[in-house]
Amino acid sequence: FFNELETKIPWGDNGGSKGQFAYAEPLRDWGAGLHDRWALPCFLEQDLGDVILDAGLGPQAAATLLRDVVGYDAVRASVVRPLTGLKVAIHYGCHLLKPSRIMRVDDPNDPSVMEQLVAALGATPVRHKNWSLCCGKACQSDEIPTAMMRDLLRSVSDEEADLLCLICPTCFGQFDYGQVRISQKFGENFGTPPLYYFQLLAFAQGTPYDELGCDRQRLKPDCLRRFETV
Repeated sequence: FFNELETKIPWGDNGGSKGQFAYAEPLRDWGAGLHDRWALPCFLEQDLGDVILDAGLGPQAAATLLRDVVGYDAVRASVVRPLTGLKVAIHYGCHLLKPSRIMRVDDPNDPSVMEQLVAALGATPVRHKNWSLCCGKACQSDEIPTAMMRDLLRSVSDEEADLLCLICPTCFGQFDYGQVRISQKFGENFGTPPLYYFQLLAFAQGTPYDELGCDRQRLKPDCLRRFETV
């Protein structure tokens, strides 16, 4: 690769010297986009973990923090913008529930924590038939996650859900950019935007739609805008 570059862009050209790579094209300014999309969720997760440890609660999933420490009633009481009529499909993913003997979050075969948290916002949680499938990100084969996501998105679409609610950043990427790829490959327009639960919680607590960070998504949950007058 570098030998090929050296024949096209000799060392020392454009002000470079032997042992330094001379760029022939101007550098692209990516701004904060790459950081916000990939690094920021990791930093937020670390910060949340530090807060939990400082509070003496021990490491635990954010969903169980809301359920066991904050409580469903407190979440419900914090809502100033009830999401009545919003149909929310739930995606648990792999890491929230499994391995169950270690995570001990909920019954891996019939969980309810995410449904309860969504219902506390006034929305209607939807249990689609392929709710237990993973997003496929960790699969080595390209065909397995493609087929898995297609089946999952079809079952979400069958329920006419307004959006797909989740917690995992990996799953989020799959159902945002990945969903676009699946739609293009199979010619099926699923168009079900993913949304982190905490984005949905913040919106129900009064945060304006334009401050949720949805502008960074490929599939935007514009269905929320009808609640902004509430």
